[in-house]
Amino acid sequence: MGTIILLIAFIIEIGFAAYCFFTHSRQAQVRSYLWIGAFGAFVIFTLASVIRWSFRWYLLAVLLLIWAGIGVWRLFRQKTEPKSFSGVRTMFNAVGALLLVFIAVTPLLIFPQITLPKPTGKYAVATASFTYTDERRNETFTNTGGQRKVNVAFWFPQGADGTYPLVVFSHGTGGIKTSNTSTFMDLASNGYVVCSIDHPYHSLFTLGADGKLVRIDPGYWQEYMDVVNHKVDATMRYQLTQKWLALRTADMNFVLDTILAQVKASDSAAVYRMINPEKIGLMGHSIGGAESAQVARERNDISAVI
Repeated sequence: MGTIILLIAFIIEIGFAAYCFFTHSRQAQVRSYLWIGAFGAFVIFTLASVIRWSFRWYLLAVLLLIWAGIGVWRLFRQKTEPKSFSGVRTMFNAVGALLLVFIAVTPLLIFPQITLPKPTGKYAVATASFTYTDERRNETFTNTGGQRKVNVAFWFPQGADGTYPLVVFSHGTGGIKTSNTSTFMDLASNGYVVCSIDHPYHSLFTLGADGKLVRIDPGYWQEYMDVVNHKVDATMRYQLTQKWLALRTADMNFVLDTILAQVKASDSAAVYRMINPEKIGLMGHSIGGAESAQVARERNDISAVI
């Protein structure tokens, strides 16, 4: 989508610049109509769900709104004598506009808007999110003395009867709990309950039930980059990896124990009543995979690891 927007902006700016050169005029009024029209098109596409509103679109929305406001002001302000045409200024304006559009669509280029593949199973998929508080551990990434909170999300068969295997997923460094949503959706549609963990301060960002946003810890990220770029020796790399795994395995064990306790509780949420505690699998990406393997070594209730 970002590439398409850049291509459209390039065609418009080149065409507009060519029109200015052909007419040997600034065409400020035409530029105003273009800006207003672009913002109007953005609103229409958003309302029609062609654009799925998210953080990806914030910068572009602000840019188009500002341009539309300038365009309206230009059209309704008191008429003044137009400035003389300048080819250099025309090209500078075109290049400047394209640069602003490029900056505005950068989030779309980095995090492209995608359409997830259709799940292959027979079940519709429902979701649920929870924040678990581990009363046995303090949060070591802060000095507030608070207890560690772990955010999780579930994908499960909607309106289905009976119980289903549980799959618990752990992301890699800088990942987020929704980064493998297509896999979770497909598993749930085929009769699995999937729980994905956000490891606070190891995930890129995580949002708790209280609305608190926790971003990746800069110290952890620096340690990770030092390991990736071979700035530490083998001994330090091993020590850092073990430190990360200790935190993550504690998170996963805590999540598993919390889920199993909720399965037994009489007043638990509907998703817990769908879980078969005798069939549990673990799955992870990168260090999340190592974490899953380690937890499976430590526990006797894990049936499978991916």
